[in-house]
Amino acid sequence: MTNCDDDGATLTADEVVEIEDGLFEINRISLNEDAIFFDGGADEEEQDIEDLLSDYTYSVWINDAAETVLGKEKFQLLIKRIAQIEGVERLLHEDTEILYVKAPMLDEDELHNELRNTYFELKSEEA
Repeated sequence: MTNCDDDGATLTADEVVEIEDGLFEINRISLNEDAIFFDGGADEEEQDIEDLLSDYTYSVWINDAAETVLGKEKFQLLIKRIAQIEGVERLLHEDTEILYVKAPMLDEDELHNELRNTYFELKSEEA
C-alpha cells in the first residue's frame, strides 16, 4: 500500500510513525467542559447538543492522517470496527475524525488500547 498525503506525496516511514503515535485523543464527555468536539452549525441550540451527547461517555478525535495511511475504504471500515469493540454500546460518527462513544464500562486507557489494537489489526490486513 502506498501512503500518500492529500497532495499525492508519499509519506515516509517516520511520518507514518508520527501519525500513529498520535492516532487518537479521547476525552470523557462532560457537558460543562470544552472536551466536546461537536461541529454543530450556528443554528444548533446548546440544549440540543447537550441532549444529543448526554448519553455518550467519550469524544474521540482520530488523526485525519490515519485515513491517508489506511486508505479511504479501510478508514471507513475502522469506524465500523470501532463500533464493534467489546464494551462500546453506541457510536456516533459526527465528522470524518470525530466520534462519540458510549462505553461506560471502559476507562480511557482501555478504550485507547482497544482503538489502537483495532487500527493496527485493520492496517495489517491485506487490501
